[in-house]
Amino acid sequence: MPNIYPVEEPDHFAWQADELNRHRNAINRLDKRNLTGPWITPTLLNSYVAPPSPMIKAQYRTVGDSLEFRGHIDATAATTGTVAFIILEPLWPTHDISFLTDIYNGAAFGVSRCFINSVNGEVKLSWPAV
Repeated sequence: MPNIYPVEEPDHFAWQADELNRHRNAINRLDKRNLTGPWITPTLLNSYVAPPSPMIKAQYRTVGDSLEFRGHIDATAATTGTVAFIILEPLWPTHDISFLTDIYNGAAFGVSRCFINSVNGEVKLSWPAV
């Protein structure tokens, strides 16, 4: 009597295993993108200080492979172009990042360029923004 269920070739099983691993890797990448880390309050350097109430202190966190920032920094006694804080090493970006943000100078807000160095995690603020 002939076999009504064809015998699978060994290569087909290898292909199924490869497909399963490919799908697992895709799911892991999706999971990583959706992971959100806790808010971290950095140690401010070079005369940068926390802003007065009711403003919140500067903080950062990871959202997947990206960094997210919130809060304010008081730069009244700080010097433009200096390091405001250093991001924790495991969270350093894979490439340099530059963007415009508000900065508080004790009396008002101004525009500042924020530059994040991917080599050492330094966050420098420069104003007026250039």
